[in-house]
Order: sequence, then C-alpha cells, then structure tokens
Amino acid sequence: MTVEPTPLRLAFFADDFTGSTDALESLTRVDMRTALFLRPPTRAQLAALSERLDAVGVAGLTRALSSDELAQVLRPALEALRELGPQHIHYKVCSTFDSSPQTGSIGRAIEVGRDLFRQR
Repeated sequence: MTVEPTPLRLAFFADDFTGSTDALESLTRVDMRTALFLRPPTRAQLAALSERLDAVGVAGLTRALSSDELAQVLRPALEALRELGPQHIHYKVCSTFDSSPQTGSIGRAIEVGRDLFRQR
C-alpha cells in the first residue's frame, strides 16, 4: 500500500556516512519519520514508500573530495533535494569541522548552496 507523501519538513545532504546516521538518529528522537538514501530520492520513490516521511537524508562523501569535486557532486544533489519541496534543506557537516580549502571544504559547500538558493 502506498500513501500520498506529505511535504517534507527537512531534506539534508551529509558530507559523510557517519554524520548522516547521527543526524537521522537525532531526528527520530523528536518523533520525525525519516529515511536515509545514498542518492537523493525522487518524488516517485517517496510516494512508493508505505509511510509518510518528515525528513530524508542523503549520505554523501563530500568530506573527502577536492573543492571542485565537491561542487560537482553537491550541486546536483541539492538541486534534487530542492525538487522534493521540503520546508528546509540542510548541508550537514562533520562535527569535527576538519575540512580545508582543498579537501571537504565547508566554505565551498556554502558557496554552492548560496549560489543555488540565492541566499546571502
């Protein structure tokens, strides 16, 4: 049995797998129904699920990528999440904040998001 999806409250892209599962655990602790994907899900995939979700996460690898590679992966992933129409989109960074301008750059991720969402 499938149900019509409700608008997602949150969609996030995590820069590593461990952080993505931590974020999901935190969301479930506040009674949000969640699912984790390795690629951004489509609306059809969400509609095919047997329960409605409040949040979806994508476990990424951008923490280990060069700044150029990060942008090439992150931009289409954030665009796909935006297509799902969530209330909020979040880029979850590793809690160690150990990125650098060359690898896993949090600054580059902010630039991609700012450009894509036209925010300051």
